[in-house]
Amino acid sequence: RQTNGRLGRKLSEKTTPHPDILIVDAETSELLQSTLTSLMSDCDAKQRRVEQWIEAAHSDKINLKEEQEKNQRLEMELGRVRHQLTIEMNKVEEIEKARFNELKRHGEDVQKLRQTKQGLEGRYKQLELKCNRREKTIAQLQEKYQKLIEKDEERIKKHRDIIESQPELRRKRKFWKLLMRINRKLKF
Repeated sequence: RQTNGRLGRKLSEKTTPHPDILIVDAETSELLQSTLTSLMSDCDAKQRRVEQWIEAAHSDKINLKEEQEKNQRLEMELGRVRHQLTIEMNKVEEIEKARFNELKRHGEDVQKLRQTKQGLEGRYKQLELKCNRREKTIAQLQEKYQKLIEKDEERIKKHRDIIESQPELRRKRKFWKLLMRINRKLKF
């Protein structure tokens, strides 16, 4: 900022008969080049950071989508298991009613059906626990994604505030193109 102040004073001292032409000495020219180089490198560094944030947010979005698809598949499997469990429970009831008189002779068959039922119920509970864990993971990922979006919005606001506070940046066409590109990427 001190360099910009000295540069401003030096540039204001230079007047020519033509307002569109600016003649500066070597020292002022070097100072002007140094200031522009510093501004461009700052801009490039900020652009790299923004691109990294965008890539991280995109990666998180992909991971969230994959987790949601896995959860959907598990829910479909859980529905099939529930249906199968209902069928098996009905079969057990029918067999118990039909074979009540032959209970002693067919005890082993009934025991096998009960084991099947217990296995399916155990599987059902496992799948239910797995679904609950997936839902928690999805909620955490959604919260993380929301925080990333909020951070990006704050960062963009800071960039806009910086640009508005420095009029010389508004005249830089390259900088505005960069800002527009960032805004488009964030809206994906």
